[in-house]
Amino acid sequence: AAQAHAALAPLRAYTAQIVRQANQYGKTGDAAAARCLLAGLAAWADAGALRQMNDANAQFERASTLAGLSLALMQVAPALEKDAQWRKVTGWMNALARQMTDYFDGSTKLAGSRNNHRDWAALAAAGVAVVGSDHSLLDWSAARYRDTVCGATPQGGLPLELARGQKALDYHLFSLAALVPLAATL
Repeated sequence: AAQAHAALAPLRAYTAQIVRQANQYGKTGDAAAARCLLAGLAAWADAGALRQMNDANAQFERASTLAGLSLALMQVAPALEKDAQWRKVTGWMNALARQMTDYFDGSTKLAGSRNNHRDWAALAAAGVAVVGSDHSLLDWSAARYRDTVCGATPQGGLPLELARGQKALDYHLFSLAALVPLAATL
């Protein structure tokens, strides 16, 4: 676990930086922060970042990372939608979202692909759908949201998260951290 955390630290730091730039724009309207964010994402798009995922954990990390990046891009959209790099970045994100949805739809060997990680994938797809005007991704997100919410117990528990025993609360909170902004986005 410590090794995985260390390996993911640069990715999480980068995502946090992008989110800070989006928040800076949101607070101040500073177009330079928005342009810096877009330039950073364009560099990742040029490099093909996050395209190759070697295992399920990588797929899950891509989903939560893409959620953060797409929601940050959504926040700065008013300043950047006409920028030449916008189309490149949204095209890259769309390709990642398509790979991600294919994984989550096609994974039959991992129950984890149907639990909280799928909620994060739905949030990522919704964010990408909004910035890239992709109705099919938004429909995919809405269907996943309905699956999760309509599958809850009468008390509001999520069956796959309840199965985690003593960790059920932690897993519910992780799922809710995606479901709440997903509901707002939808």
